[in-house]
Amino acid sequence: MPAPATDDLSVVRYAEGWGYSARQWQSALRQVDWVNPDAPRGAQRLKIRRDGDCRVWRARLHLGEQEREVVLKVEPLSTFWALVRSWLGQTRHTRQWRGAELLMTRGFEVAHPLAIFRSGSAAARCEVLVVGWVEGRSALEHLASGLSVKNEHGLARAVGGLFARFRHQGLVVRDPKPSNLIVTGWHPLRLALVDTVDVRRGEMDPLDITKAYFEPTGVGLRPRRALIARALFALADGSADSNAPPPHDRRTQVRSLWARAEARVRRRGQPIPEDHPLPAHRAGASI
Repeated sequence: MPAPATDDLSVVRYAEGWGYSARQWQSALRQVDWVNPDAPRGAQRLKIRRDGDCRVWRARLHLGEQEREVVLKVEPLSTFWALVRSWLGQTRHTRQWRGAELLMTRGFEVAHPLAIFRSGSAAARCEVLVVGWVEGRSALEHLASGLSVKNEHGLARAVGGLFARFRHQGLVVRDPKPSNLIVTGWHPLRLALVDTVDVRRGEMDPLDITKAYFEPTGVGLRPRRALIARALFALADGSADSNAPPPHDRRTQVRSLWARAEARVRRRGQPIPEDHPLPAHRAGASI
């Protein structure tokens, strides 16, 4: 799918302040250069699949009286049942919207959902989710860039603390991997989640923190043991409640968690991401 289609466009839902008409969306999309990212209005491909297809774009859209920096996620509606799910509000995009709303009510930073629309002819129909652009680099990009030891340790603690917050708030988050966590500030260190699909109420397994290990390992950035330890200590500290063991048992808790996490990693094997998450690799992909 080369770019979001503009014909036969209908707006499905929108956030407050984003009530633009179908005609305004069409005009904004048609002003974008979807081929040349270096053009004044060029769109950047954020996620290129192995087959060269791109379904996630960053673009600056002229809507109303101002330009807005957004991310557009394109999902083909290539079957009758995919179209039915879109009509019923049961697509991945609507699940991401609901997940973002739930996280925002609990005080988490997320990529704000702005609009969903359907467009395209019967042969190439698609649903498009528009979310706000979150300024900053992902935790994975920072690991790849070579942080100072101090900042590496701070990032590891922040990731562990975020997983602890999910558990404390009674939320299960499906995909909080490092490429989905944007560092929006360092003093204090803040993380925003940009993929909020399938967030639900429940008790998150503490071993889900291994999701923060698999992705960097799969792209040759296996976290050092010192970083793993800091993330696990932050998880243990933040998950503590009134029935938790006293502080002097923290090391016992972390050793137990570490052993269970290592067992999960061994069962999983060497992870290889389907879509390479680092920008340098994406830039070199075939268009």
